Amino acid sequence: MAALVIETGAGLGADEVALAAELVPSDVRSAGSLEELSREVGLRVDEVADVTEAFHAALGALWEGLRRDESELRRAEGDVEYDYEVGRRRSMMEAVRRGLIRRTLVVATKP
Repeated sequence: MAALVIETGAGLGADEVALAAELVPSDVRSAGSLEELSREVGLRVDEVADVTEAFHAALGALWEGLRRDESELRRAEGDVEYDYEVGRRRSMMEAVRRGLIRRTLVVATKP
């Protein structure tokens, strides 16, 4: 199995982990580490690659698209949805810039 995951950066203190939890939307947060979650479902993590730089670039491109097409998106999706998406992207970009989260490509197998 291969998956892209978002996780907290290595070596963070309790305050930084708490800040990361505030900045990252709840639908991309988990209650455990990558290794713990993998073990719980019977998988062994074979390879992990940091793809944070590409993730940050993708967030930036989404941000630019949201800003460029703001009027059209507000008409189509509504103000609440548009504002939610802008806030979500802004928060995740800030978390990446601060080193609070990273995006990883994970390859895992069933032992």
